[in-house]
Amino acid sequence: MTITTEDLRKRGIVPLGGLPRRGAESPEPRLLDPAIIAGIVASHPLPTRDPLTMPRVMGCDPSLNEAGFAMVGGPRREVRTATHRSKSAQERGEKVVALARFALDFARGGFAQDVAVVEGTYLSGRVSPASIVALGEAVGAVQGALCEYRVQRVEPDWMPQVLVGKTKGGSEKADRHAVARGLLERSGIGWPGRMSEHEADAVCLATAWLVQEGWM
Repeated sequence: MTITTEDLRKRGIVPLGGLPRRGAESPEPRLLDPAIIAGIVASHPLPTRDPLTMPRVMGCDPSLNEAGFAMVGGPRREVRTATHRSKSAQERGEKVVALARFALDFARGGFAQDVAVVEGTYLSGRVSPASIVALGEAVGAVQGALCEYRVQRVEPDWMPQVLVGKTKGGSEKADRHAVARGLLERSGIGWPGRMSEHEADAVCLATAWLVQEGWM
């Protein structure tokens, strides 16, 4: 079977532009071979649950400096995203409080969700202890703010394992974004277009949860 570029575009796999960082346009991400991406998307089983009952799922890629949020699914079968950026002049405690408030406002202000998926901290020799502590504070701020909701904290390698089947990071962020886009398109939801990298990761977290639970 020959897979054409048009076939890939219909599945939402071929990127139609890069993912901007901090408001600036970035070059088109380097992907695995498009046919491999198509094969990964096709390898995911079809939904086992009624798509009409798909819950709203909030994804969060936390950070004290710049955090990404996304809401995926729900009755309208839509995707909404937002980014929280702290002010450089803020003290660390102020950043924690501001992030917690933003997370709760996102959940309540028209983005009400049934479950929130929050990415946990990296415990790696490649990450400095100070960065691990700061990320832990960000994760804790979001989890604490969303205590009235169902919150699932996941390990950093969970989402790429669900979507792509591997745990390598770095340049392969584009691969997980492409697979999530293909799965959203297959479900009739669609990729929301230009986003920050943190927002795209938040979309991937919510998408991975829906895939794991059989709604996508």
